[in-house]
Amino acid sequence: MYEYAIQSENEKLCGKIKEVFDLQFDDLPNRFRRFGLDDSLVCPSYVINTSFLQEKIKRTRDENPELRYHEDNEEYLIRKTKKQYTLSIRWRNGRHVKINF
Repeated sequence: MYEYAIQSENEKLCGKIKEVFDLQFDDLPNRFRRFGLDDSLVCPSYVINTSFLQEKIKRTRDENPELRYHEDNEEYLIRKTKKQYTLSIRWRNGRHVKINF
């Protein structure tokens, strides 16, 4: 819609689009709850995807099997991942919930 407004040289429409789409909300989870929506869509999940790092370690280990530091990197990543799962805290319905795996 913004691109169309620019192409048609409609400055008023460009301004309105920017005004609406650039809104910042401090309490987005509360707004979702107030409207009966699932606040998990806007709450931090504390999920970290480490698959890229795991693949890179595996690929580098396969390319250079004589090097040992890949094992150290992999062990470090595993320890950090386990720690993250243990310390994961999720804000839910006004209270903190600790999640242990």
